[in-house]
Amino acid sequence: MRSRSISQQPRRFSETGAWEPWLEFVVKGIRSQAAEAVTRTNDLRDLRREYERTYGHEKTTADRLAMRLFKQPYVTTNDVAELLDVTQQTARNAIQELEGQDVLTETTGKKR
Repeated sequence: MRSRSISQQPRRFSETGAWEPWLEFVVKGIRSQAAEAVTRTNDLRDLRREYERTYGHEKTTADRLAMRLFKQPYVTTNDVAELLDVTQQTARNAIQELEGQDVLTETTGKKR
């Protein structure tokens, strides 16, 4: 007996009229995704509160950058220089400071 792919399942259910198992499958998937979204939202909200306590005073360029990461989580030195209206060197320093605090992680494999 040949197994059917998920994409063939709706056709089989429409031919046999057995929609309940298919709908249960879909509802379970939606429920799971919704629960994960709520968890991610709560985690991000908690992280933002932590950042507000730590960096919210925005006294330094690194503080200002940390607070903007929620809107723009992936940045380059050029992005930071433009976003914060600072020099390239100041942007690099802020990025390095946040890397040292494990707030940012270099992902491209490049030195700069």
